[in-house]
Amino acid sequence: MNRLKHILLAVSLIAVCASAKAQADFEITPESACAGMTIKVKNTTGGNYQLAKFAFGDDLEAYGEELQHIYAKGGTYTVELTVLMDDGTWTAPKMRSILIGEKPSVEVSDNEKQGIITATVSDGASIKWYCNGAEMKSNASSFYYKESGEYKAVASMSNGCKDSASVSVTYTDISGRDITSIKVRNNVITPGVMDGINDGLAIEGLPFEANCEVQVFSKKGKLVYTNLKYTNTDGFVGRDDDGNDLPAGTYYYVIKSWGRKGCTGFVDIIR
Repeated sequence: MNRLKHILLAVSLIAVCASAKAQADFEITPESACAGMTIKVKNTTGGNYQLAKFAFGDDLEAYGEELQHIYAKGGTYTVELTVLMDDGTWTAPKMRSILIGEKPSVEVSDNEKQGIITATVSDGASIKWYCNGAEMKSNASSFYYKESGEYKAVASMSNGCKDSASVSVTYTDISGRDITSIKVRNNVITPGVMDGINDGLAIEGLPFEANCEVQVFSKKGKLVYTNLKYTNTDGFVGRDDDGNDLPAGTYYYVIKSWGRKGCTGFVDIIR
């Protein structure tokens, strides 16, 4: 009987010691972030131990109780914590996942000669423009500016990650100058014939010193064609921005170029 009691006591002590052994645990703040942002990990393991080791899932490891880490690229990473106990053994690893969103890239440039600001962003990013801190209506990648100051482009991804870039410009009003008007050679085009006569909308004097911008609208005012660097050899030939043939009929154009008087008018497509 006494032997049985000793055995049961020994088993109980082993169970108590096993249950008293610390189990690794930690917190991640925040639980999701964007590439380039700082995340924090905090060891919350209870009991006595000697050392805590974090592995961040991107081939980097570090020792400590509270650490900061920055992921250079987007993706889902597994953060792993192991703890060195007083008896020289390591705990089983505790693992948690963290989602890192890809951050967009954005660059802003100013062509002072043409009076155009352009933002170059990574694929899939949308743009919001701000002029001297005030949000603008334009979300185009390029536009003519008519006000001096700082223009900032904020690029956003669908995952919520953002980045921004800005440029300071000085606007020069040329409206009072004696400048040359833009003139269109023809108001009829016959695409498909390709006989070298009225194949596309032709502008006199191209190429200009600055880029020539052409927009074409339907009768209902829908924008069907845009070209910020128009040339007569690569211009409007009766197709929309997606390359689809437009129906025969009358369309309206708006043409601009820095340093010249812009013009508007109509062009008939005959098929």
